[in-house]
Amino acid sequence: MDFYDVVFPVNLGLLTYGCDQALSSILKPGMMVSAQLKNKNMKGIVIGKSMAAPGKKVKVIKKVHGEDPILNESLITLLTWMSEYYLVHHGLALKSMLPREAFTGVRKRPSKKQVLKKFDTDLLEIDKHDVAKVLNAMALKTYATFLVHAPSTLYEYSFFIKILLFISSFIMLRNFSMTSLS
Repeated sequence: MDFYDVVFPVNLGLLTYGCDQALSSILKPGMMVSAQLKNKNMKGIVIGKSMAAPGKKVKVIKKVHGEDPILNESLITLLTWMSEYYLVHHGLALKSMLPREAFTGVRKRPSKKQVLKKFDTDLLEIDKHDVAKVLNAMALKTYATFLVHAPSTLYEYSFFIKILLFISSFIMLRNFSMTSLS
């Protein structure tokens, strides 16, 4: 069993983990791995092979993420320099080097059609002729101003959601006018 120094993005120094021969053959300094830390599996970065085998029971690296190192040798040197210069643990230096999303799962954003599909049941039926005018102007890439008389807020939202299905961005200026009945 080989031993590697791993740093996690928490306020800790280098921790030594064991690695079986199958993973050890593909493991390089700078690669992201998963290992147990405080009864949780966390992602960390391998700094290099450990110089000496620890005398106590060692936890093992469970998974290697990706085929290429995330940090190259110069970035690992920078990480070590930062921890020494600023007198902080390697984990805090790593935390400041990489974004949080590097160590957590990033949720996939739903597509615009999936988001707008939720509104389909609540929308009003909109005159296709009115929507077509706006879409034609956008297809020609001309600047155009449209005055839409919306009898209700729901109609207004329905109109713009219908347009959003076909375009990527637009600017909406909304004017509220109040009239007095007295």
